[in-house]
Amino acid sequence: RVSSSFYRPRLRPGASEPVRFVGVLLREAVREAIPTEGDHLLAYVRKGTPAAALEVLRRAPLPVRVYGRADLAAGGAIQPMKVSERGFLDDLASCKGVVSTAGNQLVGEAIHLGKPVLAMPEPGNREQEINAWFLDRSGAGISLDFDHLSDRTLARFVEDLPRLHQRCLELDVDGTRTTLDLVESAMAGVLSGSRST
Repeated sequence: RVSSSFYRPRLRPGASEPVRFVGVLLREAVREAIPTEGDHLLAYVRKGTPAAALEVLRRAPLPVRVYGRADLAAGGAIQPMKVSERGFLDDLASCKGVVSTAGNQLVGEAIHLGKPVLAMPEPGNREQEINAWFLDRSGAGISLDFDHLSDRTLARFVEDLPRLHQRCLELDVDGTRTTLDLVESAMAGVLSGSRST
């Protein structure tokens, strides 16, 4: 069994590994992206994002390029962005940090590019709650509930970006090559077995 995730839980010494944690499967465009440091945050939010959280982003100390809610009005720090895979990746590679839900893929892509994450798991989403727990422990970001996002917690995240960024650079979350190797090895075993019967 293989699990693609940005975290690799530590097992007790001597424990067998029931699941192989391989890191995130990164698109070629993400692997080839060259990170820079712009002056903005990137936010990925959904329809269910509480209005109070959006108002905090409006008062952010940096411009916030918001994806996922093209219906938002521009104003304050918020800059609503149209859906664009290339635009999103460019903004991700050049942002100072990411504010988003706690989905594995985006968190992994952000860490790979050296971008700290402030993650807010969607209520009732157990996978995202687990991702948020491991993000906190990774040191590459912080997590909190949507209703705990405030001017103060966002400002604290922004102040802590240099330390969190350094931790991102220390982590290897790219599981693409390892996954390909495992798939090729499994296929070779299947082909070898079919040839011997």
